[in-house]
Amino acid sequence: MIMPEFELGTFSIGTLIGLLLGAYVGHALAIRRGKIQSRHNAAIELKKAFSRCALQIENGENPTIMVSAEYHKQHEAAMDYSATLNGRALKNFNRAVNEYTEWFKVVCNRTAAQTLYEEV
Repeated sequence: MIMPEFELGTFSIGTLIGLLLGAYVGHALAIRRGKIQSRHNAAIELKKAFSRCALQIENGENPTIMVSAEYHKQHEAAMDYSATLNGRALKNFNRAVNEYTEWFKVVCNRTAAQTLYEEV
């Protein structure tokens, strides 16, 4: 029996399918890696936004003043992070952000007289 010689430049159906499947898997992995990286970067920025404020409060700064000064940066970082979430994680995160926003409105938007003389 004479075996056909292998010729460069000829492709079999299996080779073509393998090539296409490999390209698809590589593309899907690259997209996933990009999404994970963007979530990771947003989480780092969120942590930075809150840790600055927490550190200053731990060092004796007035919590109301510190949160008032940092709230908008924190909220922006939270919105950037929420853009990377979906499903139940997004719902839970949005609930936590809304609770923090309500607390901010009640506590940090009061005058000095309201802080000293009114009950919360």
